[in-house]
Amino acid sequence: MSEKNHGVSFGPLPLIIGITGHRNLRPEDVPALETKVRNEFSAIRSRYPYTPLVLLSPLAEGADRLVARVGLQMGITLHVPLPMPRAIYVTDFNEAAMAEFVQLEQQAEQVLELPLVRGNSAESVQRPGDARNHQYDAVGEHIAKHSQILFALWDGQPATKKGGTADIVQWRLTELPAASATLLHAPDPVLSGPVVQIVTPRQGHPMPAEPFSVVKHFPKALQHSAVPEETFSEIFAQIDAFNHEVVQKANPAGLQQSRTYLFPDEKALQLSTVMRRTRDCFASADLLSGNNQRQSFISFKWILAFVFASVVIYEIFEQVLSMFAYAMLSYPTLLSLAYSVYYWAKWQDYQNKYQDYRALAEGLRVQFFWRLAGHNDSVESHYLRKHRAELNWIRTALRVHWALNGGEYSCPCGNSTQPDDRMSWVLQHWIDDQLGFFQRRAESETHKHEQLERKIKFGLGIGIAMSVSFGVLFVTLYNNVHHVEEWFHHNRWAEGILIVLTSLPLLTGMVIHAFVQYRALEQQARQYKVMAKLLGAARSLWQSMTLSSAGEPSTRSLRELVNELGKEALMENADWVMLHRDRPLEVPHGK
Repeated sequence: MSEKNHGVSFGPLPLIIGITGHRNLRPEDVPALETKVRNEFSAIRSRYPYTPLVLLSPLAEGADRLVARVGLQMGITLHVPLPMPRAIYVTDFNEAAMAEFVQLEQQAEQVLELPLVRGNSAESVQRPGDARNHQYDAVGEHIAKHSQILFALWDGQPATKKGGTADIVQWRLTELPAASATLLHAPDPVLSGPVVQIVTPRQGHPMPAEPFSVVKHFPKALQHSAVPEETFSEIFAQIDAFNHEVVQKANPAGLQQSRTYLFPDEKALQLSTVMRRTRDCFASADLLSGNNQRQSFISFKWILAFVFASVVIYEIFEQVLSMFAYAMLSYPTLLSLAYSVYYWAKWQDYQNKYQDYRALAEGLRVQFFWRLAGHNDSVESHYLRKHRAELNWIRTALRVHWALNGGEYSCPCGNSTQPDDRMSWVLQHWIDDQLGFFQRRAESETHKHEQLERKIKFGLGIGIAMSVSFGVLFVTLYNNVHHVEEWFHHNRWAEGILIVLTSLPLLTGMVIHAFVQYRALEQQARQYKVMAKLLGAARSLWQSMTLSSAGEPSTRSLRELVNELGKEALMENADWVMLHRDRPLEVPHGK
């Protein structure tokens, strides 16, 4: 996002704040409520200074508009989900309320009309009643489901009607209704987020205890205790850390290269604003992942170099130069340098950032092309569910971009593009591009692994051959030429050189082996081959579907193929995370 907060640039990954609250606010309470809302927004920005904020508000009278006004004044982006078609919704408002609605709506980045609830019709929601109330209930649940933090301007009293503020808060804190939960996709309270209640009086009701106080509520699953506040603070802090690194380290040229790598500029102009934001966030994650990968590999190479040097120099001082004191000093000195590099890399968190940002980028890639194809599922529902404790911030980030695009309701492009065009873009820029990438990487990693394995075997072979050859030679010479034995006895340095030369190939092989294990080249090449095979099968199926449908397959059948391909890609990416999590950066040591 392009906004700045007191001169501080924001990163690309926002937090979404939803609002639910009473319509019948008391006019005399409005200044105090605005101050409280402003303070809460300021507190969030203070804790997460590099993270842009997006506000979800349907702009109903009362609390929705109060929070929207304050948010816009503070430079917060506004998204407006409407509970029904706009032409029907605005019949709620009198002339003054309508003017205020239009004034706020014009400042929104996105306005989204939610579809009618099953069983409702345009006619049934024209007038007050159960049908219309169901629509208000739907927009309240939409906001509660798609926000990371929910503001509730609520007096704390139980619900008196369906879809009221108390109902929405309760729904949020107890997660999804039981009917919508499955064993495979059970609700995750960590992805729900806290509710910030500002105790709010309302007209015609008793004054609540401690009006205008702030009470925080945290979600829980079934009968379990509430998720601790620290859990959410950590997730939001990790999102802010990502945004901070984007602001500090992402160079424009690298970002542009990553954007184009995902999707070309000329076609991106036809995407919605929020789709382009997903593309921008992918570019940031892709670029930073590559940067941290390079730093991680460089660090490990220096670690190996210092470990290698510590052994070789120790042997030279001790065996060749007979300088035992220097040998004893050189070994811990060089080894301490290796550990210094290790602790620096660990403090900078190169390894975890490389893996985390790559996982985020790949999730965003799938989400982007799912949206482009018109598939409305959330990547987060299928990704990294076995890694919740470690990588919840990534799943939260993916959920943000799903929510920014309207959640279950997709609007990836303007009216200038057709579904067939978008499906051809998915084929060209996801399936074909990724197929070529994985084929090249599978071949490259396999070749690299085979080369290094040959070097390891060569080093071990040379080391053993040298040991055997020198052993046989000197046994023969010692037994037959007495002065050779005497010369070596008086020139211990020569014997030391032979020991060092003999050990060098073996030590080199061990260092290369440590590098191969750290890089997981063999396993990575195998995964690249699996992905290439998967994408190749998808490409072939796409072609067969085209041929069997006399020229053009249905958009629905291709969308189902894209859906299945995305799920498979997400599983492979999760396996990749697991593979590299099991190979942390460390100083090689004997076990």
